[in-house]
Amino acid sequence: NLSQLVAERDRSREMETEASAREEAGRAQKIKSRALRRSGLAKTATPAVASILDVIDRFDRDPSKDNHEILKQTAIAAPVQFEGAVVEALFDLTEAGGYRTDVGLEVLGTADRAPERLCAAALRALARGEAYRTGSRIVARHLSKAPESLIQDALPTLFSVATPVHGFGPFEPRFEPCDVDKQ
Repeated sequence: NLSQLVAERDRSREMETEASAREEAGRAQKIKSRALRRSGLAKTATPAVASILDVIDRFDRDPSKDNHEILKQTAIAAPVQFEGAVVEALFDLTEAGGYRTDVGLEVLGTADRAPERLCAAALRALARGEAYRTGSRIVARHLSKAPESLIQDALPTLFSVATPVHGFGPFEPRFEPCDVDKQ
């Protein structure tokens, strides 16, 4: 009996390891595919745009806070360069999932490009349960431009973001009077 249990446990671990390896290979293939698209876009781009595509590539390959900050600051410093190829590369990121989605949406929102498409991407992310804060801010700002067909799938996430949180701590909420209340 014990040897059977050990054998089953080992098979289960092996299957988990194989599934994890397949997931990692799939993620690596998706990154490679996005990198190839960016490389194609960079061939006809100006040096400034090619440089921004390189920043996006670095973030995609290593989605660290430092690379996120570099990408965000680039969008703030050179918003006029965030057109065409750069926007396409960022929209690729919004479909990548996880942190990449959040950062892609944030940078596109910072550069304020393609609001209708941006809102649609935010709604798709929210429907997947991703980019709660960033996606919600974008939807709040551009909802009138969103295709209705995407709104329904995102509603559960939007409701959870909009619902007030109750029950943290034994204290009563404290409201500070604003300047208008003092007058």
